[in-house]
Parts: sequence; C-alpha cells; structure tokens
Amino acid sequence: MAGVQFKEGDIIYASGAPMEHISLIGEGEIEGSFVGHKMLFGKTDVLGLCDITSDVHTHTYTAISDGTLYQYQCNDINSLDSLMQSNADIAYMMIGSMCRHTAELLQYKAKLKHETDGAYKMIHELYDEYSRLSKMYASTPKKLPGLDEITEFSGNDPTEDWVHNYYSEINDLKPGAHKNFFHGNFGIKTGFIRMCLEDITQILAACNMYHEYLEGISALLLHDGGYDLFSLISELHLGSLRISGADEAIDALMAPLTEELSDMTGIDSDYCQNRLDAYWDALEDKRSSQDEVSAAPAQQGVNQNLLDSLKTILDYSGCDEETAGSFTSNIHTYTDLED
Repeated sequence: MAGVQFKEGDIIYASGAPMEHISLIGEGEIEGSFVGHKMLFGKTDVLGLCDITSDVHTHTYTAISDGTLYQYQCNDINSLDSLMQSNADIAYMMIGSMCRHTAELLQYKAKLKHETDGAYKMIHELYDEYSRLSKMYASTPKKLPGLDEITEFSGNDPTEDWVHNYYSEINDLKPGAHKNFFHGNFGIKTGFIRMCLEDITQILAACNMYHEYLEGISALLLHDGGYDLFSLISELHLGSLRISGADEAIDALMAPLTEELSDMTGIDSDYCQNRLDAYWDALEDKRSSQDEVSAAPAQQGVNQNLLDSLKTILDYSGCDEETAGSFTSNIHTYTDLED
C-alpha cells in the first residue's frame, strides 16, 4: 500500500469531520487535540480508532513533523473486524495504540474530575474572602454576575474505578507478554477492541461533561469581557493599598487565585498572562507612588500616619467587621480630600 505524505502543520483530520478512514502512522509525529487536551501520536499509532462507532472525528489531528500515513477505509465495527482479520500485524498495532490512547484519556479525565470536585468550593471561598476584605477596606463588595447560578457538579460519570488500572496495566506490559497474549488471537483482539470502544465512548462523554462544567467556572474567574473575580480582587487591591494591612491581606487572596488560573481547564494561558502582567505592573506603580508618599514630610505624611493608626483604633474598639469596614472607607475618603 502506498503511503500518504504529510507536512508539518497539516491538519490530518479535524474534529467534526466525517469518519471515513483510520490511519496508521508510518513515519513522523502527529498531535491530537480533544477538549483542550493534547496527545502525541507517533510511528505505529493508529488515528481514528476511538471514533469507529461514531459518524465524525472527536479529535483534531495536526502534523508536528513531516511523515507518512497509511490509510484504511474503515468507518464501522464490521469493517474494522474485516481489517483486523486480514492483517494480524496491523491488528496488533491497533491494540497497542488503543491501549496507549485510552490510558492517556483516562488520566486526562481523572485530572478534569479532580478539578471539578474542588471548583465549586474554590470559587465560593475566594469570593467570600473578597467580600470580607471589601467590607473591611472598601465597605461594599461588588456582585459577581453568574455566581449564584453555579451549582455543585451533579453529572454522572459511568466509568468504573477499576477501568483506570486495567488499561494502565495493559499498557505497561512488557512487549513480550503483550504480544504473546494478543498476537495471532483474533477473537481476543476483536473482543478487546469492542470492549475498549465502549469504554472510550464513555470516557470521551465524561471528559466533555467535566470540561463544560469547568468552562463555566473559569469564565467567572477570568473572562475575556474583563469583568470577573480577578478584576474584582485586583480593583480592591489597587484601591486599598494606602490602608494599613490591606496590601498583605489582599495579596494573600490573590495568590491562590493566580495559582488556579495558571493550570485551570478553560483558561486561555496567553490571555491570562496578559491580565496578570497588567495587574502586576499597575500594582508595582501604585506601590512605588506609596513609597514616595511615605517619604514626604508634608500633609500626605500626616494622612498616612492617620491610616497607619487606624488598625490600632479598630482593634481596641471591638466593633464588628462591617462597622470597621464602613469606618475605614470613610477615613479613606477623608484622606483623599483636598485642604
């Protein structure tokens, strides 16, 4: 069979394209992308196997080097059975490729599940702390649109726990043991592939489910419209620097948020970095101007001393946080008044 040449950057199959062929990689490397996750496919891997029972490709496959593919017309389970029966070597390579692919998708699903399990609690804890600090340093916390509509995850993931170990351990078998079990045993190979296709269909559906939920959470944390939890906290931080204790307290709140944003599903890493850079630059400028104010011996210095003594006054007063926040805000307004 003549191979099909591909060049670096070529789209081999796009997500949503009709499922007509499976392709054996003869040479080169191809990157598969599925709901934000990228997987590497190389020599002897088979593209499209996971979608045999589907009408379309679920992955987008992009060449990351030049190479060669061998394509086989195969768009349903019966044509796959025929191909496996007629070519034992290709059937064996299909088993290996399917094991690797399934094991990696299971790892990705586990990551999504872990994120999902903590996402609801995480965003509410961050917003509650933002509200508390706002009352302390700025009086009235701003609402975060959409937060009240977020509910705890309630989707059903049908993949049983044992499936993770099953595919991982098959994938980790030494080549000799792997070949002795599968090679030449047509019934074992076709049975394994059929079972694997059922499992991978459930795994892909679960990944989509988790990913959709996390996208909703991530849009509240960092949204391309610019109004999000990140903007609320950064605005509070920049506006409260002159208040004693505010810089450290809000910095401690921003730290876990930026950590979440750095690795969270649904977050555009380039956009996130641009927002972080702008925030850090503004914060540095504000801190620098505060240093200049602190060094000035004039009325500004008197105002700063007033702010520095505020915490001591409130500590002795024994008032609640809401009253302290309102009082602090009034003092902050006073210090900004001109003579």
